[in-house]
Amino acid sequence: MAQTLTFPTITMSAFGAASPVDEQMKPVVKFSTARRAADRFSEPTKIVGVVYNESQRALIALGSDGFSRKCYIDRLDTIESARKLYSDVVKAGKAEKEIRFVAAGGFNPNTWFYAIQE
Repeated sequence: MAQTLTFPTITMSAFGAASPVDEQMKPVVKFSTARRAADRFSEPTKIVGVVYNESQRALIALGSDGFSRKCYIDRLDTIESARKLYSDVVKAGKAEKEIRFVAAGGFNPNTWFYAIQE
């Protein structure tokens, strides 16, 4: 039996061990972190759920690998970047596409993300 994925609708006004890959694959969005290490990428996974936590101002995505990743949207460079990230995450989940989560500053991509990559 096919599983139906449910993705919540959020109000966009609420938005006020992987290896490095080559430069062509790097996201173009800017993310604020004090750490200067290279971006890290998760192993390929599918998004099975996504939610916006208003009190934390965080986008939380659950991967088919069992990891729950978090992005604090206030660290993205613009509100448009936050909206696009949410849209990209929801679209990838609905399409059941394999993606990689991208974590800035050398942080663990199985815990944090600021972009996804198809």
